[in-house]
Amino acid sequence: MEAVLTVAISVAIALGTITFFVDLRNTVESSVTDREAELVQAQLRSGINRVKLADVGSVVVDLPEKVGGKDYTASVSEDAVVVSVESQRFRFSSGQLGESYDLSGSTSGGPSTFSKVDDSIRLGAGR
Repeated sequence: MEAVLTVAISVAIALGTITFFVDLRNTVESSVTDREAELVQAQLRSGINRVKLADVGSVVVDLPEKVGGKDYTASVSEDAVVVSVESQRFRFSSGQLGESYDLSGSTSGGPSTFSKVDDSIRLGAGR
């Protein structure tokens, strides 16, 4: 009887420990994804500001290939920068970024180009 009780307690402790570390890993992954999504939106905002001020028609922004170790898509519009990672969507207000410009486009990371033509700014993948 004591052996069965010892095994049961050992299994319960092992399951509790495994559950704790799985939850901890998920929390850390979520935090990393949040921070990396914020970094991508900050880089996109910077690219928008640079192309608005530039005399040339395009600016290249080197974005990370992955966010939180996963593929992602980033898009810009006149009212928001959106970073989508699997089922998560991070929406950041673009504030005055699109003021006096028609702002649109998307990319999936890596080198991405903002092109300015007249009153339009477009985001696209590649150089």
